Amino acid sequence: MVIGASIRYGHFHPAVDRFVKKHLAALQALPGAFFSVNLVARKPEKRTPQTNSYTRKFLLNSPWQPQSCAVFAGALRYPRYSWYDRFMIRLIMKMTGGETDTRKEVVYTDWQQVSRFAREIAQMAAQIARKTRVVMENRANEKFFCISPCHLRITPYNAPPLTRNNGKQAAGSAGFWR
Repeated sequence: MVIGASIRYGHFHPAVDRFVKKHLAALQALPGAFFSVNLVARKPEKRTPQTNSYTRKFLLNSPWQPQSCAVFAGALRYPRYSWYDRFMIRLIMKMTGGETDTRKEVVYTDWQQVSRFAREIAQMAAQIARKTRVVMENRANEKFFCISPCHLRITPYNAPPLTRNNGKQAAGSAGFWR
């Protein structure tokens, strides 16, 4: 399972947290991945889950701990924004030393990083396909359910870390700190 979310005005869309809480059992049943997109990640030192404050905060507060996590910078597309968004984003970019020319569109995305993450997800999916097949039978009602990676798809949103326990790795996050 892969969840991706972007930051708008300092926050992931609230639907991301609601989605995780609502589908927590399904998310925990299979290996998962999370990626965030935000302009803070335009700075190379802010492109990891450990150094990106938005991603860190999400992972610290989320009951779901994905096996893999990535942070991407995304793009700044001033001409496509409403006048209010253009004004506010320009103000934020001025305060953080970013691009302020509202005629420009700047893509900060490191596409090699995106490709590496996509390959990691593909490898994860291949492992799931080989290893995971959860079958449940309810013979009393003569119902048969098969949940496998190809049948369980939860992708309705296109929105939106420190360690816990005094520096120790968060429980259930084995892949996160690689």
